[in-house]
This record gives sequence, structure tokens and C-alpha cells, in this order.
Amino acid sequence: GVPLPYRRKGPDPSETEESRSAGRLVHVIHSGGHGGRDLAEQHSAVGDPELSMRNFKVTIAFDGGNYGGWQIQKNSYTIQQAVEDSIKKVLKTRHKVTGCGRTDAGVHANGYVFSFRTESNIPENGLFRALHIALPDDIAVLEVKQVTLDFSAQFSAVAKQYIYQFSNTVSRNPFLDRY
Repeated sequence: GVPLPYRRKGPDPSETEESRSAGRLVHVIHSGGHGGRDLAEQHSAVGDPELSMRNFKVTIAFDGGNYGGWQIQKNSYTIQQAVEDSIKKVLKTRHKVTGCGRTDAGVHANGYVFSFRTESNIPENGLFRALHIALPDDIAVLEVKQVTLDFSAQFSAVAKQYIYQFSNTVSRNPFLDRY
């Protein structure tokens, strides 16, 4: 894909604790395509020991209000843990996923990318449907793509966009009170 320009609205969330707590951060991340080689070229290699290994790029959206951020932690249930639990339900084995970055507790995302490797022969559309059912209601699958083994959600990211939204009205909106 074509890299998106880097744009940030508002202060960098790592600058101060005040900047993080002043408003809810929407963290949008887009990752690159297939990481270099195409799948046919990669799997045509003779004697490739990873021939049966597959790599999936999964794009999700989530409401982070019930979670302690992306990365697994001892003291809080996280998006990564919910994703890994759901993949285990679908594929019957635990798989470690790699996210494109970390998020703080309560942060929402639209277009967050993670990747994981599996020897399962489940097709993209089957994985999409199964994860859609297995994931909690506040996490939605937007896209599932099989990518080359050299793709990494973390290192293939080409852009990040942060959007801060503040309400500055006299009356409150009950639809936005949680945020």
C-alpha cells in the first residue's frame, strides 16, 4: 500500500501524564502489505522448513474502556489477552500475537494491526468469521490477510495517527459520558 502521511492532532501521549489523562486517545495504525516477497515466491523455495507455517495480519477496532491497554499485564485484563484467548478458542492452541504498538488503559483503536503465525490451514475468511464470533463485543475484526513470514505488525507499520477528542459543551451527551 501507499504510506499514509504522519499526522498527529494534539500533544504526544508520551510527553506528560497530564496529556494522557486530559482526553481519550484514539490510536489508528496502518501496517504495510506483505513485507517484501509475495506468497507464491516465498512458498516456492525448495526445502523451506517453514513451508507449513503461515503468518496472518489481522486488523481490529476496539473500545478500550474495559481493558488495561494492549500488552498483557499481571494485574489487568488486556486487549492482547482477549485476542490470544479468542485465537485459542478458534485454533485450539495458544498463539502469541505481536501488536503494532502499545496502548494505555482506556484507549480505543480503529485499524489496530496484530500478526501471528500458525500451522493451521484455516482460510482467511474462516479465521475472520471465527474470530468475529469468539472475540468480546467491544473488539471487532476488520480484516484478516495471510502475509509473508517476514511481515511484522510491529516493524512493518508505516504510519500512526493519534486523535484527541474533547467535549466542551454546557450540557452533557449521555452517549459520550463513558468516554
